[in-house]
Amino acid sequence: MREGLLAAFDRRMKNTDTATAPLQTSAALTADALYGLYRYGMDLSPNMGSDAAEELHSISSLIQEAASFWDVGSPVVDQLCANIDAALDHQTERERAPQLGGYQ
Repeated sequence: MREGLLAAFDRRMKNTDTATAPLQTSAALTADALYGLYRYGMDLSPNMGSDAAEELHSISSLIQEAASFWDVGSPVVDQLCANIDAALDHQTERERAPQLGGYQ
């Protein structure tokens, strides 16, 4: 079953790479994809800390690129990216703040 899912995913990604127009998708699928990227970034920040800064910036860029590709004109997209940036800033400040017994 896993191989079948991976093969289907690979086919979809290949179609995406060669697409010249936005793939036909529903609003729900588009929202789920964007929100999934957002959740990944928000989970990555506290677990990897400032070491994940480059990847978090890539996630924000990917969210913006996907929203543009799918022609999603919503201020929510900007807010998702702002939240990822704020989470990274907060985590970086936490890592730099002295705690009892050293850095935490």
